[in-house]
Amino acid sequence: MLIAAGAQGYALTQRDAQPVSVGDVFPDVLLAPLFDGEPAQSTHDLRGKVAIVDLWVSWCTPCKREIPELSKVYEDYRDRGATVLGVNREPRNRTAARKTWTELAPSFRSVVVRDAGRRSGLGETLGGESLPTTYVLDRDGVVSHVHIGYTAPDDFRSELDSLLAE
Repeated sequence: MLIAAGAQGYALTQRDAQPVSVGDVFPDVLLAPLFDGEPAQSTHDLRGKVAIVDLWVSWCTPCKREIPELSKVYEDYRDRGATVLGVNREPRNRTAARKTWTELAPSFRSVVVRDAGRRSGLGETLGGESLPTTYVLDRDGVVSHVHIGYTAPDDFRSELDSLLAE
C-alpha cells in the first residue's frame, strides 16, 4: 500500500509510515548538521554502541529539561561504550534550535532532520509528534526502549546498565 504525500513529491509505503517500536531496528538515515561546518551524521554510525537518540525542538520545555540531564548521563557512560545523539525536528528554524542548543551546552552532539520540503526518512519513519521522544538502542541498533515525553535520568541509567551488561 502506498500513502501519497502530495506536494512533498514522494510516496511512503505503509511500513514507512509506522512508528518505530521496541524490537525494531532503528532506521539508517543521514541527518544534517545543526551547526555549519559540522559533518552530517548517519544513524548507522551508532551501531556498535549502546545509544540514546533524543528528538527535541527549541520551544519544548520538557526537551529543555531533559537535554542537560542526558548530558550528564552521556558523560557518565561514554567511556563504557554508550553515546547520546540529539535530533532536532526544526529544519526550517535552525536559528532557534542553534540558540537553544548553545544555551543548554550539552556534552553530546545534535543534528537536525533534513529540510522539511524533502524526505529525510527519519521523521516519516519514526511517526509520532510527541516531544521529547527518546529511543534507547542496543549495540545492533535495535530499539530496546521508547520514551514519550520527559524521562528521568535514572530510567536511562538503568536501561544503559542493562544493555551494557549484555
